[in-house]
Amino acid sequence: MTGECSCGKVKYHLNGDIVTMYCCHCSKCRKSSGSSFSTLAIARLKDFHLSDGEACLTSTGRDDFRQYYCKHCHAWIYGVSVKSGLGVLLPCGTFSEDPSKKIEFHKYYESRASWVDINDELPKYAEDHNSPALLQMLAES
Repeated sequence: MTGECSCGKVKYHLNGDIVTMYCCHCSKCRKSSGSSFSTLAIARLKDFHLSDGEACLTSTGRDDFRQYYCKHCHAWIYGVSVKSGLGVLLPCGTFSEDPSKKIEFHKYYESRASWVDINDELPKYAEDHNSPALLQMLAES
């Protein structure tokens, strides 16, 4: 699995599987994506590798989470939990090919934009939610 920013200067590849994939409707995701919600994937950090453009990255964040962006096109490429250091958060729009995983749930659904109603059959959680696969990954580490 590979991905890149919109200008193509930053590229990455994943050597392992995506652990979970979901839609986040929180206000932070809406603002950082510039969209009604973000579609995100989590993979093991050890499986994530930048293949090009590391010098093109800049980051922002808090003590517990860092987001990495391309300096040129300003696309969000990935995020890392500084606290756990186990997973990498990937905006699915950066994928260069279709992932084998499908969206599993919606989180912060009660915080969604007022103009959005999602009519799929996926679980919709009002608050934060960790998938069983993510909890298993954390337990194994």
